[in-house]
Amino acid sequence: EYWCMAGHNVTGTYNKRSTICNKLEEMGVTLFRCDLSKVDSIDATASLICGKVKWNVAVFCAGTLEPVGPFLTCDFEEWKEAIDINFLGQIRLLKNIMSSRDLVDQAIPRVLFFAGGGTNNANDNFSSYTVSKIALIKMCELLDSEIPDTCFTILGPGWVRTKIHEEVFKAGKKAGTALAKTTEAFENDKFYPMGDLMRCCD
Repeated sequence: EYWCMAGHNVTGTYNKRSTICNKLEEMGVTLFRCDLSKVDSIDATASLICGKVKWNVAVFCAGTLEPVGPFLTCDFEEWKEAIDINFLGQIRLLKNIMSSRDLVDQAIPRVLFFAGGGTNNANDNFSSYTVSKIALIKMCELLDSEIPDTCFTILGPGWVRTKIHEEVFKAGKKAGTALAKTTEAFENDKFYPMGDLMRCCD
């Protein structure tokens, strides 16, 4: 929404359609459905993007905290699927769209990822999310070194009010100390302003 209002042509993806999708399409955003846990969905979406979209900035901000809880009690297939969503799926989609390099203009193409909380310490009960984000940080460094004609950046946004926090409330006691911290953040509006975050992305 922010970038549409700034006059940019925006293309996006979604996994589960919501009323926000309708609003974005009314603003002129082109949307494709993409399930980052499914290889076929990623590859199909990439084919559509490469055939229809010229780009010079790609922003990846998908993420899930689930499964929440101690590693030994998590369902391993759910744990692995979270790695796919938070890391492997995003990198697969990027690799596919980078192969076309169908750019809007001659500006240096830019790719922006988002890191998450807990990457600098032991983030108990959120192992799949934390491990994925650490991998994404290192992958960003590697890509920036290997592909010098593209600028790769990863941003740690801090606490931003998004729907991902619903997964903490859903997990309840399995979230450990994160439950009380998240509750306090909502009660006292202790979030980084979204407008400031978007300006930082710019």
